Amino acid sequence: MPETQYVIVPLDPRRHDRESFICEELELNEYLKKRARKEAEAKTSTCFVITTESAPSSILGYYTLSNASIASTDLPQKFLKRLPRYERIPVTLLGRIARDVGTKGTDVGKMLMMSALEQSLKASKSAGSAALVLDPKNDKVASIYKSWGFERLENKQMFLPMKDIEKFIEVAT
Repeated sequence: MPETQYVIVPLDPRRHDRESFICEELELNEYLKKRARKEAEAKTSTCFVITTESAPSSILGYYTLSNASIASTDLPQKFLKRLPRYERIPVTLLGRIARDVGTKGTDVGKMLMMSALEQSLKASKSAGSAALVLDPKNDKVASIYKSWGFERLENKQMFLPMKDIEKFIEVAT
């Protein structure tokens, strides 16, 4: 049996079937179905979807990235040492990440996170971004991000410096 070939591309509402996507979080299902296209058109976030070459319209998972900033006072001092003294630090926001319930037991979640790291690093080279930031929904979710190297901030967000992402990707490839 041939190995499944996965593809991660920006959401194309004309090509990708958003209605069939089901994950465990209703809010993430609704976002993909009702808001992802609108936010992409408004240029406020970009939604990337994972599909297979054999079923390119079927969405197995997605994530969103957008530009953001964070107060320098919310970041650890050790991180700020390397940065210019700005009141707000440019970051990339990993707004949402979800996989279809049918992908349990596969590497789809890992592939989505790797792609989010790669895309955020790529974007940081054209529009400065010092870190990837996210808002975990609960402690269970936070522990998953911690396993990827994210650190918890006092404001409950988590962050991963671009320098760490760069090193991680170098090792992974």
